[in-house]
Amino acid sequence: MKLDPERLRTLSTVLRTGSFEAAANEMRITQSAVSQRIKLLEEKVGARLVKRESPCVGTDAGLQLAAHADQVEALEKILARNLGHEVGDEPVPVNISVNVDSMCSWFGDCFGAHHDLLFNFQLNHPAYTDSLLESGQVVGAVTIQKKPVPGCDVYPLGDMVYLPVASPKFVKKHFPEGVSPSALATAPVVRFNSKDHNWSEWIRQEFGSTVTPPYHSIASKPALNKALVAGLGWGMEYIALARDDLKKGNLVLLRQDSDFRMPIYWQTSRIWRETLADFTRHICQTARKNLPQS
Repeated sequence: MKLDPERLRTLSTVLRTGSFEAAANEMRITQSAVSQRIKLLEEKVGARLVKRESPCVGTDAGLQLAAHADQVEALEKILARNLGHEVGDEPVPVNISVNVDSMCSWFGDCFGAHHDLLFNFQLNHPAYTDSLLESGQVVGAVTIQKKPVPGCDVYPLGDMVYLPVASPKFVKKHFPEGVSPSALATAPVVRFNSKDHNWSEWIRQEFGSTVTPPYHSIASKPALNKALVAGLGWGMEYIALARDDLKKGNLVLLRQDSDFRMPIYWQTSRIWRETLADFTRHICQTARKNLPQS
């Protein structure tokens, strides 16, 4: 199936800018031309590609096609540079998946001196990155998968260390006789979202059992931390983000000398190995400085 490059680029622009109008302005064509290109591309593929919402979002098929378009455009630019052709100084766009705890802590030290790249960072749990790499929606990902996704290189980064914490008041109320499976079954958990299972993994690790407590979902790290300090529930907090509140006494450990360790890895597409070489090196060096090594 041969697809029109301009229609693919239009799809990518719509999904990146979030609207047909914004895409038209950026591409310097009419909005009706954008609509027509998307319509013809959908007819060619035989599937809906764009959910016409505010902002516009891609269907699964649309996201895969847009990722393909972005990758082809970037690789053509890289090839042109390698062949000595003038392609301007525009940075190469790259889609990267990072877990929120890394992004809020050590990964931020990786941002410097990569002006040749134009990053689009997606926040995803590291257990849910395989399909993103396989489909080409991202070209690099922080993941828990040690086995490389087909076509990818893998580099060990270290362990993310999580601590079971809560406010002193919450502990006094819900665990007056200590932490136990029966007490955990009724004490509310504060989790990031439905993909956040660190709390259940810690319970299984410590007690060899599974309990289903009530839970709050707060998909914001600053707000989640405030909720823990305020006594809304207990949760598994990344050690670097919990350190200050533990020192101040705003949070306490549910159990002393107890943590949950999640080994993480950096996987990146082999096609992008040379382009991302410096960035990959920077990530690995930064991780070694900040994360315990297994």
